[in-house]
Amino acid sequence: MEKIVETKKPSLFGLWISPGENLKRIKERPVIWIPLILSMVVMAISVYLVSINPYIYESMGDVSFDAEGMQVFAIGGAVFAGVLVAPIGILITTAVTLLFVKLFASDATFKQLFSMSIFIGFLGFTGAAFNSLISYFLGTNPEVYITSLNSLVEAEGVVGAILGSIEVFSIWTTILTAMGLQIIAELTKGKAWTIALIFYAFAVAMAVIGAMLGGASFV
Repeated sequence: MEKIVETKKPSLFGLWISPGENLKRIKERPVIWIPLILSMVVMAISVYLVSINPYIYESMGDVSFDAEGMQVFAIGGAVFAGVLVAPIGILITTAVTLLFVKLFASDATFKQLFSMSIFIGFLGFTGAAFNSLISYFLGTNPEVYITSLNSLVEAEGVVGAILGSIEVFSIWTTILTAMGLQIIAELTKGKAWTIALIFYAFAVAMAVIGAMLGGASFV
């Protein structure tokens, strides 16, 4: 009788250490719920830490705050980000990824790509939470990630947005996305990297637009 070997479940942290092996596991045995819930929790923690960062209140000068009200606001924002923003963001990313891979005639399923997006997204959320935690304890600007190039320069505006996009976790998620598309969607290296870099370029563009709008005068 032939022995059936069951594929091991992919590991969230294993993806960081052994990406190739865990991406293969995602392809053969995509996992959704537990990684998604953990991603939502980490996202919520990240937003909460930003909301209670002393830097935020100090930068507003003499404006008075109701401590209890701000605590409610922080918790509400964290819950909103975790319950809605995180899963919706992952869903949109998956849908766009599915569109790209189907254009290249890949047989990858939505479930496989959704699982991949969750696992890679978890890395990004963890990076945000890590930077938010460091920023909270140091009392520094939470918008400037310590893992980004801008932490060395502390530039503002468009330059700051571009330098802030050159960031360890963002680069690592881009690499994992390219690897995942090669393994799970079975795309060529060139096609996989093209899609991954499109996502990265979009994130940089959004950061630049945000910086431009933040510095614009509407008077």
